[in-house]
Amino acid sequence: DSIEEAPRIIQSADGRLEILHDDVLKVDLAGFASGFDAGSDAKRREAKPIIMANLPYNITRDFLRKTLPLGEAYTSLVLMLQHEAAERLVQSTPGSPDWRAMNVIVQFYSTPTYLFRVDRRLYVPRPKVDGAVVEFALKSLSARPSVPSEAEFVSLVKRGHLQRRKVLSNSLRPLLEGDEIRECLVSVGLSPESRAQELGLEEWVALSWAVHRCLEAK
Repeated sequence: DSIEEAPRIIQSADGRLEILHDDVLKVDLAGFASGFDAGSDAKRREAKPIIMANLPYNITRDFLRKTLPLGEAYTSLVLMLQHEAAERLVQSTPGSPDWRAMNVIVQFYSTPTYLFRVDRRLYVPRPKVDGAVVEFALKSLSARPSVPSEAEFVSLVKRGHLQRRKVLSNSLRPLLEGDEIRECLVSVGLSPESRAQELGLEEWVALSWAVHRCLEAK
């Protein structure tokens, strides 16, 4: 059904099922999770819920950007994705042609696992691509790598990958001058000619601290 109409909540007669009819990219999912605290069972009150979704493939990236940081509210995301996108998102080793900023961001906020493939022939009507189910075990704030600022870290990674095949001393400008960026890279044990597609999560975390120190010193 179309969700252009005003959002509404549908609740079963016994109150055990509640359906929120709305655009998932606009819903306050963190606030929605707080409703799971109710109940007399102490274990259920302490447990965090799981997000399970069969998403339209075209909103996968936007949905992940919205939900990956919710490790304080949810345990994990279990999502049906396009098979090719699922394979890319669970990569853990940099350097491949498909290595993107999203790989670093996914690893920063979660531990992704490719669970199984879903053959396109199981769908009616049949799509042009296979699906796949992926679990993203979300990291709480304390479990994520320490960075100066999560927003600044994500921005730095995205900026670097805008021209990921160029050396970072060029792709990170005008954030810093080329010589300053090369100094940052060398200070954390990286080549001054490093490219974004060559760096994994640990390298990006170290570089974010080096860049932060350099900016503070200005």
